[in-house]
Amino acid sequence: MLNNKSYTVAAINKLETLGYVERRNDATDKRYHRIYLTEKGRAVKPELEAIVGEVLFILQHGLSDGDRPVFPQMMATVAENMARANR
Repeated sequence: MLNNKSYTVAAINKLETLGYVERRNDATDKRYHRIYLTEKGRAVKPELEAIVGEVLFILQHGLSDGDRPVFPQMMATVAENMARANR
């Protein structure tokens, strides 16, 4: 099973292959790469943000106003628990 770092690298590689992002060396430390959206990536950003907003609206339906601020952290914990269980 891939770890979180492997998933991230695989996702960035795919996005780079598809032309949505590009890697550039860090200006101060050449050991690091920075990831930047390309023009193609910037073009789809509003659509992706709208989709994320819709998904969050659906997922948060029925939560109290007090639960909404902690929801992202709760989901991150659930995702980590699932990843750990699949290792």
